[in-house]
Amino acid sequence: MFFVGKPSRRWFGLAAVCFLSGLSFCAWHLGAQSSPARASTQQTQQPATTLRVTTRLVQVNLVVLDKKGVPVAGLTKEDFSLLDQGHNQAISIFSQEGPSGRAPAAKPLPPNVFTNRLDETGQAPGSVTVILFDALNTKIQDQMYARQQIVKFLKQLQPRDRVAIYALTGKITVLHDFTQDTASLLRVLEKYRGQSSAPLDASTPDADSLAGDAGGSGADSAQAQQLQDFLDAANQRISDFYTINRAQATTAALEAIANHLARIPGRKNLIWVSGSFPIAIGLDADSLGDPAREIRTFGAELERAARAMNQADLAIYPVDARGLMTLPQFSAANRSPAFNPRRPVRPFAGIDQNNFATMNTLAERTGGHAFYNTNDIAGSARRALSDGQLTYSLGYYPDHGKWDGKFHEIKIHVNRPGLQIRYRKGYFATPDPPSDAGERKASLDAAAISPIDSMSLGLQAQVNPMQPADSGILEIVIWLDLHELQFSENA
Repeated sequence: MFFVGKPSRRWFGLAAVCFLSGLSFCAWHLGAQSSPARASTQQTQQPATTLRVTTRLVQVNLVVLDKKGVPVAGLTKEDFSLLDQGHNQAISIFSQEGPSGRAPAAKPLPPNVFTNRLDETGQAPGSVTVILFDALNTKIQDQMYARQQIVKFLKQLQPRDRVAIYALTGKITVLHDFTQDTASLLRVLEKYRGQSSAPLDASTPDADSLAGDAGGSGADSAQAQQLQDFLDAANQRISDFYTINRAQATTAALEAIANHLARIPGRKNLIWVSGSFPIAIGLDADSLGDPAREIRTFGAELERAARAMNQADLAIYPVDARGLMTLPQFSAANRSPAFNPRRPVRPFAGIDQNNFATMNTLAERTGGHAFYNTNDIAGSARRALSDGQLTYSLGYYPDHGKWDGKFHEIKIHVNRPGLQIRYRKGYFATPDPPSDAGERKASLDAAAISPIDSMSLGLQAQVNPMQPADSGILEIVIWLDLHELQFSENA
C-alpha cells in the first residue's frame, strides 16, 4: 500500500491498519512513492549511476547589545565580518529576527490530519524560553530560594513572551509547556515544592565525613587511622559514582530538551537554574595521586549536549541557584573547624570552579551566558529572556573542505564601535550524522527514555475510519519527509 504526500516533496508513506478493540493487531506497510508500471520497468533496467552533491551551510544566531545591554536593531550584513578557523568567510544568508518577525499563519490542516510540525499548524512562536528547575544538582534549600526568584521573574513577563517550565529530578518533568499566560505559569510554580536529591547528597558528603581525626596514640591510633582512611576512600568512591551519574543524566536531559525544541524556528533560550556539576573529577590539586579518586572528565557529554543545542538553535543560560557563595571554611553549613591540618585551606579561586567551568563551557558553546555568584536570580533570568527578543542570523558556506569531525572556532566582529555580541563559539565539522557507535547509542538511549517528544523528525498522520463505520478499525497513514532521512547500504 503506497501513499503520496505533498507534490513538492519526496515522502514515504507508512500505513497502519489497527483494530480498535484493544488495539490487538496492527499491520504496517512501508514504501516509497512509486507506481506498479514504473516498478516493473526498473526491474529490467541496469542500475543507474547516482551523482551525489552535498552543500553544507553553517548558521550562527547572535545577539548584539549596546553599552547598556540593550539589543541593537537595524544592522545589515555589511556590518559583520566572520572568520572560520581564522579564514574570512562570505556571509551568504542574513536576517534579523524580532518579536514582530513572526511566521505567517499556516493553512489549516485537512480533517483528521495531525502533525508535530509547528510551522504547519500555525503554532510556531517567534521566540521561546524554557526554565529548567534542576532538582538533581541543587540542594533543597537553594531550590526554594530559586523558586521565589523565578516567581518574581514571571510576574515581569510581557504578553509577547512565551515560556515553558520543566523540572529535572531523575527524569524530565513538564510542569507547564509553552504559554503566554503568566497566571497559569504562576499557579503551576506555586504548587512546585522542589525535591531533595539523594544523588547530590551522596556525591557531596559533609566535610566531617571525610578526613576525620582518628585521635588516640600509639598502635590504637595507627589502627584507628587506617580504619578512617579506609572509610574515607569508600566515601570518596561513592561520591564519585554519584557525581558521574548526575553529569550523565543532566547532559542527556539537556540533549532531550534540544531535540524537543528543534522544530521551533528561530533562537530559543534555556534558563538552567541549577547548582551544576563539576566539569571533571579527580584532577584538582587535592585529588591528584589519591588512589581512591576516580579520574574523569565530562567533555564528551558536554560536547554532545552542546552539539544538539546548536543544531536546535538553543542557547543555554546557566543560573546558579546557590546565589552568592563564600569560602567553604567560612560557610555556616560547614560544621568542621576552620582549620584542619589534614585538609589544607583552599585559595579563594577554588570556590567551586569546577562547577562554574561546566556552566561557562555550555554557555560559550551555545551562545548563552552563565550567571553565578549573584543573588539576583530573577534579574539573570530576565537578561537571558531579553536576549531572544532581537537576534541576527548569519549563514555561510565554509570553504575549508575539511569535514573531519574536529571543532572549528568561529569569530564574528561587528564593524561598529561600542557594541558587544554574543554567539556560539564554533561547530563540529562533522561530514554526516555521528557514525561512532557510542554516539549513536547515546542518541537512541536519550530519545527512548526522554519523557518529552523529539521533533527532529517531522511527521504527518491521517486517520481514516474503515468501512463499515462500526467495525472498530482505523487506518492510520503516516508521512515522513525523505529530506530528513538518510539511508546507507550495508554489504
